[in-house]
Amino acid sequence: MLLVVSLMMGQGKKPDLIINGNASHVAARQLDGSFMIISKTKNSFVPSRWLLSAGDDRKAKEVQKVCVKAACYLPIKDKRLAVVYKSSAIAEACIKADMVILATRNKKTFSCPLVFHRKMSKPGETLFYEFKIGSDVPTHYAGGLKNKKRIWLN
Repeated sequence: MLLVVSLMMGQGKKPDLIINGNASHVAARQLDGSFMIISKTKNSFVPSRWLLSAGDDRKAKEVQKVCVKAACYLPIKDKRLAVVYKSSAIAEACIKADMVILATRNKKTFSCPLVFHRKMSKPGETLFYEFKIGSDVPTHYAGGLKNKKRIWLN
């Protein structure tokens, strides 16, 4: 995982959103170019590696916020991102956020712009996304794709 992050960032590509395989760590690029990180646990190994690969000298504990709620929100460029850890928070997150990371099991259907669903990755994978300010977010809608493209290949 660290090798992939290092290779990607070493090629001059700077992802705006980094999600580890089970969404227990999510890094979102802010308008000033820095990362803000939401984590399900206090473990800072993965976030510290992301910061190191990005050339960011800050300690993970300085930018990492541990989410103990059903859903946590953070800005990503000019958008608002929700990381949902409990299915009870999905409906509210769909209303409040421009994009949603669903890191929980859910059997109900909903219409919500997802950038990640826990079934979209395998253990140990890290997903990267890039966004342009003011543009539409490439999203996966539960039950089908909005633009018929697999966002994880864009």
